[in-house]
Amino acid sequence: SLGRIGVSLVLPVCFDTIEWFGLGPHENYPDRNASALLSRWTRRVSELHTPYIVPGECGGRGGVQWVAFSAAEAKEGGASGL
Repeated sequence: SLGRIGVSLVLPVCFDTIEWFGLGPHENYPDRNASALLSRWTRRVSELHTPYIVPGECGGRGGVQWVAFSAAEAKEGGASGL
């Protein structure tokens, strides 16, 4: 069996807004890709969690070509990546 490879990213709490170009606006795994639109989206980080009854992975966005994180308090700056 193949191992899983992933990335874990931890940002300071001050980053409260995320903007991305990819599928959205809702989470989209293979079973929901057909209903997602490719566009530029902006959401508060607190809006990305889906409170499922049984805890599990949530908040996935497919086809993301770039992402940027920003803070309401501009003192901390921002972060972005491809």
